[in-house]
Amino acid sequence: MRIGIDNISPGLGTSRRTMGGLYHFICDLVSWLPKIAPQHEYVLFQPDWADSLDLYDNNIVKVHYCKGVPKNRPGRVFYEQVIYPQVIHQSKVKVFLGACNVLPLRLCIPTVVVMHSLQYFDYPRVYRWHELAYLRFFVPLTWRKAEVIIALSEASKQTIIEKGRCPQEKIHVVYCGLSSEMQSGKDGKNYREGLALVNQLVQGKPYILSASSFYWMKNLPRLIEAFARLKQERRIPHVLLMVGGETPIVTRRGLMELAAHLEVADSVIFPGVVPHALILAFYVNAAVTAMPSLYETFGCPVLEAMSCGCPVVTSQGGTMAEIAQGCAVLVNPYQVQSIADGIARVLEDPELRQHLITSGLARAQDFTLEAQAQGYLAALEKAGNESLH
Repeated sequence: MRIGIDNISPGLGTSRRTMGGLYHFICDLVSWLPKIAPQHEYVLFQPDWADSLDLYDNNIVKVHYCKGVPKNRPGRVFYEQVIYPQVIHQSKVKVFLGACNVLPLRLCIPTVVVMHSLQYFDYPRVYRWHELAYLRFFVPLTWRKAEVIIALSEASKQTIIEKGRCPQEKIHVVYCGLSSEMQSGKDGKNYREGLALVNQLVQGKPYILSASSFYWMKNLPRLIEAFARLKQERRIPHVLLMVGGETPIVTRRGLMELAAHLEVADSVIFPGVVPHALILAFYVNAAVTAMPSLYETFGCPVLEAMSCGCPVVTSQGGTMAEIAQGCAVLVNPYQVQSIADGIARVLEDPELRQHLITSGLARAQDFTLEAQAQGYLAALEKAGNESLH
């Protein structure tokens, strides 16, 4: 069977230098699907201006470079809904995987869509009006059109059921697999480069790690407030290393001003966006990874930290608790004191720390790229109404 895979809807989201994990998601998925089902044909649709993907010497996937895809969202929406369906049909694919939240609605073949974000339903104020209008219009239509919807967690599945009134049998939960770069180990060049960068940033001090883009839902101001309490009340020697790129709403300058107001500016470090290839060393050498997000559809840093033997403090309830499954300290993300107390427990209790390291390593083994690919293959099988095995 000929399977089409979308890399148009992510836009610039799959650029090597863009925040978030879409680039690695696409690379890993497109590399693993042919590994587990090499009898099928795979066509990857992507803009002719997009960065080339690391497909691990995969010669089964045909890359269809689409010409004339605008980089701006309004132009790309027009392309997706008017021109893209014709391009897909001309390629004679039998089933289509929409990689990022929306589908070309005029497609006349079975479709599967992956829901990477859902927070615009509960947190509309953090979106610009045109982004919100686009998502709230096209996402429900996409849910109705798709034969299968892929949710990244059981919590996300429940959101789709509630917001879209979708039948639960239409929704498949497929967890993200641990990215290949997180499995490279400490012997490679990337780890050594990452470690050198860490040492340059923290200057020998122990550190608490936050590894996420500066989206509003990441709850970074409360994390800084919690860190300030730990510095002032418990006199911890640690610095807070906040890896990630700023957004229009949460800027580096704004977070730096907050840290200065709380008198911890000298102990909060903002290195900006760190290449994903180097991030392994940041997790391995951190005292704890803190991710008190208000909302996540999956929450890759929780998984990545656990896989590196780094204790995790994250939010109670929702996706983060689901992924951690008892292998992290859970806190109330709306209460600064709860976040501070959770971090303090990890720093001050050696037995708890060792338990989190051991159980986290074991839990991370459940999230493989092969299992992720098998989940997507099962969804495509259901949508295409024929066996893919």
